[in-house]
Amino acid sequence: MSSNTSSTGPAAWLRGRTDAEIAALLDVRRDVATPVPAGFAVLASRLNSPSSLGRVAERLTLLDLAVLEVLLTEPLDPDALARRLRGRALKKQVLAAAEKLRGLALAWGDDVLHTTAAAREALPWRSTQLTTPPDLDAIDAALAAAGPDERALLERLAEGSPLGRTAAAGSGTSPDHPVQRMLASGLLARVDHQTVELPWEVRARLRGELPLGTSLKPPVLDGPPVPGADGAGAVAALELLRHADDVLDALGAVPAQRVKAGGIGIRELRRVAKATGLAEDRAALLLELLAAAGLIVEGELDGEEDSVFAPTVTVDEWQRSAPAERWALLARTWLDLRRQPALIGTRGEEGIVGPLHRAARSTVAPQDRAAV
Repeated sequence: MSSNTSSTGPAAWLRGRTDAEIAALLDVRRDVATPVPAGFAVLASRLNSPSSLGRVAERLTLLDLAVLEVLLTEPLDPDALARRLRGRALKKQVLAAAEKLRGLALAWGDDVLHTTAAAREALPWRSTQLTTPPDLDAIDAALAAAGPDERALLERLAEGSPLGRTAAAGSGTSPDHPVQRMLASGLLARVDHQTVELPWEVRARLRGELPLGTSLKPPVLDGPPVPGADGAGAVAALELLRHADDVLDALGAVPAQRVKAGGIGIRELRRVAKATGLAEDRAALLLELLAAAGLIVEGELDGEEDSVFAPTVTVDEWQRSAPAERWALLARTWLDLRRQPALIGTRGEEGIVGPLHRAARSTVAPQDRAAV
């Protein structure tokens, strides 16, 4: 396709992608793949829905957000993008961020990159905050000059939502109005004629937090190697396999009853933990992993009406496998697990969350683990 993609839109750009490119897109934006889109117009609409944009936003770095902000102001070719952020990130880093946005369908086009107005939903703020380097000295001076009422308003926004609604945000308001003074000094940013936002850097100053600063370069992780890390990891892996066998043995002897709300109840979790000698959070994690790996499954026993969770017929084969193969299955399962075992034992809308309960589902959990 040529650079005239601005006249055709994201759906037409998607239509020009190869099968491999579409498959890669659906792999990184899995929430839009089900049910199967009826066409590229439907796919483009799903990709720009607020819910999908909210999910993909959690995978964006500060530099990704800055590139997206620039594209929201105007379409640019990659070289022009790099010039807009010169001095704050290396050119190769900007180009990599632009390619990442294109791979996530947050930007589209070949020679010139575009985005849609809806892509603003992927930003953690409503106003433009990264395209211009913040002047921290100017922010400190403006805060020092702010009156008591202005300071009180800023602190309320810093402690709660950074968005505030006021009729004084409009351009027709007197420049002597406190809101207009704070807009002029950069302590507030205008979102629209009746909405203002506390900029991130101002919020950080008021809360005593570290500012974002002017650099958009990813941090360099160059800490010293940890002695014995490989050995400790091997010991931990073997221990996990032993604990998994203990949980499977416990469920083989007495399957866990399914509770009415779904999943395994806290009482059954405690029984499994006691039978295996494991802490409850460890037992809960293993129940989640073993279920996701297909090693335990919900079913009915002969003559019983209630469902139970018990080991599957594949367990014997898995237990006869080499430790490395057994560990690999659990490790892959953990990385792809669309659940948050840490929520087990906390109180949800339906009571205490137990293992395999729907309240522990999380579509973004795999992305969070990949980012660690």
